[in-house]
Amino acid sequence: MVGRQIQHYKIISELGEGGMGKVYKAFDTKLERYVAIKFLNPLLLKDSLFLERFRTEGKNHAKLSHPNIVMVYGFIEYGELIGLIIEYVEGITIENLLTRYHRLNLIYSLKIIRQVLIALEYAHSKGLIHRDIKPSNIIIDQNGIAKLMDFGISKSVESKTDLTRFGRNVGTVLYMSPEQINNQESTAKTDLYSLAVTLYEMLDGSPPYFYDNEYKIFDAHLKQIPQRLSSKYPDIPPEVDELILSAMNKSNTINFSTSTEFRRAVEELIFSLPVKISQITSTTENVQNQKKKIGRGILIPLFLSLAFFSLAGLSYLFVKNYLPDNKEKLTERTINFNSLESNPKSEWQKLNVISEGNLTDILFLDNKIYLTDDSGNILYGDDTSGFGFSEKLISSGINRILNYKDKLILFSNNGKILITNKELKEVKTLDISNESILSADIYGNKVYFCGSNGLLGNLNLDLLSFNLFVNIPETDFLDIKFINHNKIIAVGIDGVVIISNDNGLNWSKQKLQTNYLKRIAIHPNKDLIYLTGSLGTIYYSEDKGKSWNEFNLKVSSPINDILFFDLRNFFAVNSTGDFIYTNDGGSTWNIKKTEQYLPLNKIITDGKNLYIIGNNGLLLKKNI
Repeated sequence: MVGRQIQHYKIISELGEGGMGKVYKAFDTKLERYVAIKFLNPLLLKDSLFLERFRTEGKNHAKLSHPNIVMVYGFIEYGELIGLIIEYVEGITIENLLTRYHRLNLIYSLKIIRQVLIALEYAHSKGLIHRDIKPSNIIIDQNGIAKLMDFGISKSVESKTDLTRFGRNVGTVLYMSPEQINNQESTAKTDLYSLAVTLYEMLDGSPPYFYDNEYKIFDAHLKQIPQRLSSKYPDIPPEVDELILSAMNKSNTINFSTSTEFRRAVEELIFSLPVKISQITSTTENVQNQKKKIGRGILIPLFLSLAFFSLAGLSYLFVKNYLPDNKEKLTERTINFNSLESNPKSEWQKLNVISEGNLTDILFLDNKIYLTDDSGNILYGDDTSGFGFSEKLISSGINRILNYKDKLILFSNNGKILITNKELKEVKTLDISNESILSADIYGNKVYFCGSNGLLGNLNLDLLSFNLFVNIPETDFLDIKFINHNKIIAVGIDGVVIISNDNGLNWSKQKLQTNYLKRIAIHPNKDLIYLTGSLGTIYYSEDKGKSWNEFNLKVSSPINDILFFDLRNFFAVNSTGDFIYTNDGGSTWNIKKTEQYLPLNKIITDGKNLYIIGNNGLLLKKNI
C-alpha cells in the first residue's frame, strides 16, 4: 500500500493497525496537506447494514469542527477499499505517555481531562456520543493541545453486538461503561464513565479493573468500586477519588450527568489543589528507577507550560496561545522597498456561503466573486446577497479557477480543463490527463498547469491546443507560476523546485528539503520569490530562483498561501486558522488568530479588502 496513489491521496507510511483495519499517513495532493486514512478491514465490508451505519455516522461526525477533536474530512471508496479521511496530527497519545512514564502528574492529567471534556461538551451538544474513550484515543499535539480521536467509528462498531462484546480488544473492554456491557442505550454518562477510567489510569499507571479475563472485567465494572488512589499515593488527595467515583456513577454524593458538570468539577479541583510543578511524588518502583524520575521531571514542566484562561462565563476554554511573540525577529535581511503603511485588523467578517465543501480557489470578475470547492461546485455571488451554487459542471473537485477574455478556465482533479462563460453555461471540456491538475498560472494566451505524478504542460487558450512536457521528475507538483514571459517555476511534494528559462522546453532541478513545498508567490519586482513549505518553513530567493535562503515562521502547521499586497505588506494563512502578516517587507512577522480553527487555503485581495477561503465553506473578509 505504501507508495500507492489512491485517487488524490499518496500513501506515505503505515501508522498502525487495529480491529477496524489499518491506518496510513497520506498526502492529499488536492488540498496539499497530510491526512490519515483508516481503511476498513475487508471482513467488515461484507455486512451491508454495518456499512450503511458506518457511512451515516461518518457523515455526522465529519460535521464536527472543534480544536479538541481530530476532524473527519470524509470517506474514500476506491475499488474494494473503503475508509475515512482523518486529520493527521503530529503528537503523542496518552497511551504512549503512560508506556513511557508509567503514571502522569496530577495537575497535568486534570488539565488534559478538562480539554477532553470541552470536546465532549461540543460533541454531546450535537447529539453525538463517542463510546470508545480510552488513552489511545486522546492525542497531545506538538502545541500541547489534547485532541479526541476516532469519532465516526465507535458508534458504528457498537451497532453490532458481536463486535462490541467479543470482537473488540481487551484495551477497549477495560474502559467500558456498565450500560455498554448491559447492551443498553448509551448516553453522555457513557463517555464520562470511560473518561474517568482513563483519568484513573493516567494517575495510577493501570486502569481500575485490570484482570486477565474479560468476564472478570465486565463483572468489576458492574459491581466493584475501584481502589482509592489517595490510599496508594500521598500526592493524590481524597477529592480526586470523589471526582472519579462521581463520574463512574458509584458515589452517593454527586453523579455527573453532563460533561459540563464534570468539567466544572475538574476546574474547581485544579484551582483548589496546591500547584507543585517541579515535584511529582514517586511510587516505590519509580524511586528505584532514577532514570524514569528524571524523565518525568523533564516532561511535566514542559506540558505544564500550558496556561489557563479565566473560567467565568465561558462555555468552553482553550489552552494558552502557543504562537511566537508578535515582534519576534525572523531574519536580518534588509530589502530596500518603499515604505507603505498598513494596519491589519484582527476582526474578520464571515460571509454567507451555502456550502460545507472545502473551498479551493476564488476569483473576482465583473463585481462577482466565484468560488470553487473540492466537490466540483462553483459558487458565485457577492458580499451582500451571499453565494449560491451553479449547476454542477463536473463530478470531480476543482482545484483552480482563472479568467481569460471573460471566460472561466477550471482545472479539475480528474485531469480535465473546463472552459465556460461567466454565466457558467457554454462549457467546453478538454481531456488533458488521467492525473489530477493541482494548479495553473496564466500569461498572455497561455496557461501552464501542473499536477500529480509529474504532470506538467501548457495550453494555448486561443487555439485550445495543449502540450505535455516530458523528462519531468515523477513527483506531485503542487504549484506553478510565471516569473516572466519565458521563465517558469514549479514546486513539488518532496521539496523539489524546477525552473525553466525557455517556456518549458528544458528544466533545471533543485531539492530544498525532504518535505513538501506548497505555494509560490512572485513579488511585483519579479526578483523576490517566496516558496511556502511544511511546518511554517518559507524559502525566499532575491535573484529569481538562482539561490535560496530559508526562515521559519515558528507555527506548527503548513503555510497554505502568501499574498504580496504591495511592496512592504505581505499576508499569509495556514492550516490552523492563523493570519500572518508583515509590514516591513518580510523582516518581522506578526501572527493573529482569525478565530476559525480550520485550514485556510488561500488569501486574495480586491485592492480594498482581504478575502480568505478555507475548509467547510469558509469565506472571510476584512477591510484593510
